Amino acid sequence: MTPITSDKTRTSYARDWELWAEFHRWLAGQTGHVLPLTAVTKGTLVAFVVWLDEMKKAAPSTIDRRTTGVTVTARGHGTEVPKQATKAAREALKPMKLDPARTVCGRGKAIAATPVHLRAMNTATSARP
Repeated sequence: MTPITSDKTRTSYARDWELWAEFHRWLAGQTGHVLPLTAVTKGTLVAFVVWLDEMKKAAPSTIDRRTTGVTVTARGHGTEVPKQATKAAREALKPMKLDPARTVCGRGKAIAATPVHLRAMNTATSARP
């Protein structure tokens, strides 16, 4: 595994792993079987994608990044993540990325600043209300 240098990336991957653990607890409640967190298989990764979509209402781009975070962290724990697992997760995610209703999750694109906005920012005082 290549070292993660960014604090933001490290923090994000830690949160992804926490969600992975939460997913495993949920899965154990559904099936009655506890899997180790290092059980990153085709089935568990695809189920994680579906869980993030249906239970957490995550945007497809977030799901994609969280899948990467789990994969990288699992490899950091010495787990060999099958290429078929990541490929299957991306395939499960593909229709979600094409669905306009799912892609509107999140903040969306920022509006462009107009000359009026720029003038107002430039003439604003530094005093806080």
